[in-house]
Amino acid sequence: MPSDQANALAFDADGTLYVGTQCDGIAIASPTDNYKSWRVIPGPEQVPSTATGYGLPSALINCLLVTANGTIYAGTPSGLAESSEAGLNWQYRRGLDWKAKLAGLTPPVTPDPGTVVGNLLREDYVTCLGEDGLGRVFIGHRQGGVEVFDPKFVNRVQSGANAGHLEDYVGVLLVEKKSVWVGIYGGGLLPPATEETKRNAATSLDSSQFPIPAKPPTSGELDVMLRAVDAVTSDKAELVPRAVVLQDDWLTEGDWLGRYGRYWACLCAMSNGPLNYIWGAGGQKVDYRTRIGPNHLPKDKLRYWVTYQYTTNPRSLELPPTYLDSRVRQKLTTWNVNRRQSEADDHGETYPMSQDGPDVHCNLVVPSGLFVLSIYDFNKDGHTDSNRYRDYRVSVRPLLKEKLLKDTSYFDRQPEMAHSRIRDFWGGVWKRFLVRGPCTLGVEVNRNNSFNAILPAVMLDMVKEEPSPYFQLTNTRQAAGTATSDRLLSRLEALRQTNSVWWASNSGRYYKSLLRWYRVQSNPGGRNKPLMARLGTCYYQSRMFAPWEECQNKRGLTTARQIEKQLRWDGVTDIDSDFVVVTKFLQDHPKIKTSNYRLVDSLPEHQTNSSQLTRIERKTH
Repeated sequence: MPSDQANALAFDADGTLYVGTQCDGIAIASPTDNYKSWRVIPGPEQVPSTATGYGLPSALINCLLVTANGTIYAGTPSGLAESSEAGLNWQYRRGLDWKAKLAGLTPPVTPDPGTVVGNLLREDYVTCLGEDGLGRVFIGHRQGGVEVFDPKFVNRVQSGANAGHLEDYVGVLLVEKKSVWVGIYGGGLLPPATEETKRNAATSLDSSQFPIPAKPPTSGELDVMLRAVDAVTSDKAELVPRAVVLQDDWLTEGDWLGRYGRYWACLCAMSNGPLNYIWGAGGQKVDYRTRIGPNHLPKDKLRYWVTYQYTTNPRSLELPPTYLDSRVRQKLTTWNVNRRQSEADDHGETYPMSQDGPDVHCNLVVPSGLFVLSIYDFNKDGHTDSNRYRDYRVSVRPLLKEKLLKDTSYFDRQPEMAHSRIRDFWGGVWKRFLVRGPCTLGVEVNRNNSFNAILPAVMLDMVKEEPSPYFQLTNTRQAAGTATSDRLLSRLEALRQTNSVWWASNSGRYYKSLLRWYRVQSNPGGRNKPLMARLGTCYYQSRMFAPWEECQNKRGLTTARQIEKQLRWDGVTDIDSDFVVVTKFLQDHPKIKTSNYRLVDSLPEHQTNSSQLTRIERKTH
């Protein structure tokens, strides 16, 4: 597939699977080869300049529908596409706001009159789709309610059919034979009028109709996995600076201490605005700038916005402990009210939604080595008014050394290294990228014709599971642990250094399978420390931080989160000098230092590529 970021699924009558991705178009696979090969329908890099045409109007796919007659529909932020040839050829129809979006680009694009076939949609942004028993296609919009397209009347679109709220955000449609249920984002459920439909919809489902959780792999399945991973070769360009998308983290929310930003963190407006708060115990300084995008009004700048100075909302980011200590001493808050909701804001609500930008940028210099670059975003007021419309596209691009770090004017002209998308993020999400330094990167949170773009935090972590100064665990390899599961885990860990692109794109499913395997093998007491270490690694790579830290405790280690939670300000040291603060804390607590700074049992070294791994580590250092 073009990416792991699946956003929508649909099957046709023959079992062909259509996968709509967040940013990479549509992938199509057939049951004839058990869905092993994929045909990709990419979207354009820029929205088309015509109201109707051929192909997809966007690579950002919101929803898919296969109708009873086999027509495939794809809803995007830039209109509706359809194909009657099993996805081989597509044609699109845009919304009435298409010209305004072209005028809002930088530089503006002149609309191409072309040939407008039939009526346009009420709005470009399509949220959801459904078909009724008469073959009519119902189309949900972000601001335009619901409209219905009847294929029997060629290219005729009727606005507002069965919508109820014609100017509201339709989040989901359930279309039955003779009725339509409409779910409004922040507005509840609009049921159909007939009592018969209501009674039918209330029928309970038997639990056997729901999916069964995945079982642990068998020994034979582990053998197949190991052979597949063993076949992966080293990447000759491994040490070239790069950025690759990693899986999202929807679980951690605002509990970032000791889990993210252990090397470096920029907490936007955390110092009561307009100042960012810089945290992290990394050994090298990370230079950075947060800036507004180039398409803004004269003299407009980023706003550094504090919504809640002190809060207990678990989706708001925790305050750094030394800073929190200084606030508690001044009796401004307590240790229990330990979070702040703050972010950089592009002032986008003062611009029309049709304008491209202004957007939020963070430019930073990544040190030498392999890191995880993470950005956190939380749509704190996402269920109200226009805040619901937030739908961002994240782009990572290389920056030029000869340019000033604050310069965002040429960002769009640089080649894109990686991209992702942030939508429906009222629950808070970490977007993650694997980056190889040294390099200078620009991260753009593009507001994507929605509301204002916001960015609470950008963080950088070494890929090492247990980095210094929190840990100094010597990687002594031992001959024990020759089981297939251990060899597979060791091989995955080696490939992280020798083929990081493959590792970033493919390792997740292997770690999750091993997680299920090791969880069955472990015992509640956790006395087998090597096994507990392997289980912990699988939790860590699956972004399940609480059980990972529990595994560390069972091994006799003090977690980075436990260390950071105990940090206090001495009243003298600069509270931004986190490497000094953490190091001094460990010196003052010899029990932790003895526990976390020692030789430990580790994973067996898998023989393949071990010499190259050593060479790469030496070069990187």
